[in-house]
Amino acid sequence: MFGAVFFLLGLIVSWISAGEVPGSIHLQGGALTAGIAFVASLLLMLRDGSDQSVRYRNVRRRLLPREDVEDQELVASVDPADRELTIEMRRRLAQWFGVPATKIRLHDDLEILAFNDFIPMIYLAVMSDFCQRHQISRIGRFPKTTLKTVADLVSEAKTLLAFASESDGRLAE
Repeated sequence: MFGAVFFLLGLIVSWISAGEVPGSIHLQGGALTAGIAFVASLLLMLRDGSDQSVRYRNVRRRLLPREDVEDQELVASVDPADRELTIEMRRRLAQWFGVPATKIRLHDDLEILAFNDFIPMIYLAVMSDFCQRHQISRIGRFPKTTLKTVADLVSEAKTLLAFASESDGRLAE
């Protein structure tokens, strides 16, 4: 699709600027523009993918050497009604990064651990899976300013559960 758009753009530009040139020249100009745009977009995707892989590995490298914090220790300061949800969100986040759940702490600052590079992706991946499990039909708007710690992610999940129970009364498990 991306290549087709640039092909048409190149065709239009070459048609306007060329005047009395045969149609095959216009097609060549369109194809050349589309080809260059396609190669450029591939290079940008490769660069972005590489950058993301490096950031992902850096987060894992920061988490793995940390001391383990067991579930009971993690939820000791959490309201008893939220303990199961806290453990669930911790496990989902740990699974997303491919680290043991015991490496994730409730008050981890997402910015210090460099999670902030992944917050939109974490939100979509972790919360969409969470919503599916709890039969919540919509994830909701991304909370740009409220996700500072892992506890904030838990709070957002709690808000989604409350919204779902108010709007349609469906909660699973």
